[in-house]
Amino acid sequence: MESLRKFKCQIIFRVVSDAIVLGTGGICLLMFKLYGDPFKRGFFCDDDSLKHPFKDSTITSFVLYFVGFTVPIAIMIALEAFRVCMQKIPEQEKSINRHGKLIVYVRDLYLSVMPFLFGAVVEQLTTDIGKYSVGRLRPHFFSVCQLDWTTISCENHSYIEDFKCHSDDQNAVREVRLSFPSGHASFSTYAAVYTVIYLQVQLKVRMLNLLKPAIQVLILYAAYYTCLSRISDYKHHWSDVLCGIVIGITVAIIVAVQVSSLLPCNSQCTSLGADNETNTGTSDLAVLSHIEEKNRRYLLTEKDH
Repeated sequence: MESLRKFKCQIIFRVVSDAIVLGTGGICLLMFKLYGDPFKRGFFCDDDSLKHPFKDSTITSFVLYFVGFTVPIAIMIALEAFRVCMQKIPEQEKSINRHGKLIVYVRDLYLSVMPFLFGAVVEQLTTDIGKYSVGRLRPHFFSVCQLDWTTISCENHSYIEDFKCHSDDQNAVREVRLSFPSGHASFSTYAAVYTVIYLQVQLKVRMLNLLKPAIQVLILYAAYYTCLSRISDYKHHWSDVLCGIVIGITVAIIVAVQVSSLLPCNSQCTSLGADNETNTGTSDLAVLSHIEEKNRRYLLTEKDH
């Protein structure tokens, strides 16, 4: 009974601490959205890269985040159910025999979804810090700002810092300063790369043959198209999109290796995992281990009394 009570306390502590981390990150993102003030960057009045017309987004923010969260999580829900019900993984079978399929499924799903959400928060914070610190003007800056050119002296390739936008849409004026890096590019790339890694590691069915890589390629194509649309819609400069792609890929790989352990970790991580296992005892609980089965870092174990 004592070990079971300790196990429940550890689960509650982990869930609460994870929720606090994600909640804190979400609040930081909300603060950027509500109160963030982009760096006031000037411009060269003969800069042709800022003279593009304003266009509506091909991929709206709603579509981006709805699909970017729904598709990966739906894949995780389906694949974890398949793994529990259909695949015969030795360590997972032991856990199922002790705790039942439902508990193991909920545990595995939690350990899949939470790292993905954590990575999304990190990726968004990284992007927003860049946006508000740099304040780069979007390609449609002149179209949105509606400058009064009679008050601006444009001579000899002059750099203009003292200017005022006369647009009635102040939110659009604020958004026009948030070109670098591209949020669409960073999030779509993060979601796509993480999902591709997840499928590569977790979906082990030989009969699928080319189906798995086909799904992975389609996911990457969706992110690729999203990135290209930001350039063709004149929402970002190509370098903004490129930087967003780098952020997305980097965060996806780091989260896959260090947080979810979808990818092999180094010897130091392995030794740390061994230390944690020693500290918690050889157990009646369980922490699922990706390194042993190449899928989970945590192995659920149970103390025998």
